[in-house]
Order: sequence, then C-alpha cells, then structure tokens
Amino acid sequence: MAHRKPPSRRSGSRQSSGKKPPSSRAPEKARRGEKKGNPLDQGLQALERLQAGDTKAALTAAQKMRAAVASLNRPDIAALAELLVGRIHAQAGRRALAERYYRKALELYPTAISHIFLGHLLWQMDRSTEAKMHFRQALKLEPENPEAHFNLAMWYKSHRDYARTVIHLRRAIEARPDYPDAVVQLAIALWEFGRRGLNQARELMKRAVQLHPEHIEAHVVLALTLVLLKKYREAEGHLRHALQDHPDDQRLHLCLGIILSRYRNNPAEAGEHFRRAVELEPGKGVAYRYSRQFLSEHQRSIESEIPDYRS
Repeated sequence: MAHRKPPSRRSGSRQSSGKKPPSSRAPEKARRGEKKGNPLDQGLQALERLQAGDTKAALTAAQKMRAAVASLNRPDIAALAELLVGRIHAQAGRRALAERYYRKALELYPTAISHIFLGHLLWQMDRSTEAKMHFRQALKLEPENPEAHFNLAMWYKSHRDYARTVIHLRRAIEARPDYPDAVVQLAIALWEFGRRGLNQARELMKRAVQLHPEHIEAHVVLALTLVLLKKYREAEGHLRHALQDHPDDQRLHLCLGIILSRYRNNPAEAGEHFRRAVELEPGKGVAYRYSRQFLSEHQRSIESEIPDYRS
C-alpha cells in the first residue's frame, strides 16, 4: 500500500491561518485607495467647481476631501479642507456655517490665509473689531503677507484712518509689486493728503495703467485724480484713449460723460456716453442715476431718450 506524504508544516500553517496570499490582498488595498481618492486632487476639483459657480458640486468635492484626509496625520491638509468648505459656504451666503469651518481650520493648523478669510467674513457680518484682530493675527504669522496688509488697510480706510491706510497699502505693494488693486486703493487714499497726495496719486496711476492697461478701475481713478487736480482736458484725453481699447466698458463711458457734462461744457457728446453707459448696464444702477440726473438738467427724460431701456 502506498503511503501518502504528510503535509509539510509550512503548507499546513498556511491552510490553518485562513489568510489570503499577499498577491490577492494587494489589489484590494489598491481599490480601497482609489475609492478614497487623493485629498488634494479633490480639493482642486472643489476649487474648479467653486470658480464655475457650482457651489453644490464644490461642496460635494470638498466634503470628499475632508473624508479622505480624516485618516491622515496631516493637520495642515485637514485645516485646508475645513477652510475650503468654509469658503464654499461663504460664497453661498451661509455665513454662520462659513465662520464655523474657518474657526475649525484655525484650531487644526493656524495660517495667515485662514485668519484673513475669517476676518473678511466677520467684517461682512459687521463685527469690525474681531475682523481687525484676525488681520493682525495674520500679520503675526506672516509679516509680509500682502493680502493681510491690504485687508488691514481697507479696515483703516473704512475708519477714516488714512495715514495707516497708506502705510499698509505701501507694505502690500512692497510685498507684491504686481498688485493693481492695492495701487488703486493707495491712489484713492492719497487724495486725502492735499495737492501733494494728488500729485503722488497721479504718478502712481500713470505707471499703473501702463503696466495694467486692462485694469479699468485704474483708468477711472487716474481720470478722477486728474479732475481733482483740475486737469480736465487731460482727464478727457485719457478716457478717450482708454475707450479705444475698451469701447464697451460701461464705467469708462459713464466717467467720460460726467467729465464732458460738468467740466468740458459738451452736453451733446456727454449725452451719447450716458446713453451708451445705460445700454451696457441695464437696470437702475449707477449709470441710470447719473444719466437720469443729466437728462433732467437738460429737461429730457431717460425714457424718451432710450425707448428700449429695460428697467
């Protein structure tokens, strides 16, 4: 009778363990990893959806990011996920929820951007003192952060402290020379310092429109600075030149209409620019108000001048 060879200890232990061989477990782990996803990729997806205006899809992607990062020992990424969810709620107008997530981000991993976001939100909620505190906290973490300096400057401007406004705007521009919004606000703040400030604002804005010809507000602020300096012809010439590159910008037409009607004694052409401004901005906005005032001064009505006007 043939004798069977007894099973080896190695094969017996494998049978009794009941475990799958490593080769069969690896694909399962890979599948679990794919299902969880890369949290940073999900964060980028959320940002793309947010920029497209789809807050619902953005929130779904951001919540997936939060879930994916929960098992990681990365408080910085976890804080980023909370910040992103808060930003989405803020854009959707859910300020209380936004505040909650911003504060959670600060608890997990304090950053300058989290303080700035929370400060800006609190300012919108009329909690001005708290907002200022967070802008200052951002600067403690990053003393050269341009956004922190800019927001703190705007806080001082809203409280008519123009000296500190100028200081922080200059710091913002030093930290980020290519910062046209800060340059525009600096020029406006310099209006408060007499003719010397106006001349500084003029030179500042001349450089700004050369560097950023696409920045419409820079053109408008330069023109208004020239008006304050009583250089009406130069202001008119600059706006005409800007309109050659931006013929369909409502702000340029409106500003030129105001200058032509008030300072250049050219009501006929001013009326054409007011008309164009209203056509470019349907609704009872700024262009409508200025146009209505101009036409009433000349005993005309906006309805008769622009029959197809949409209120």
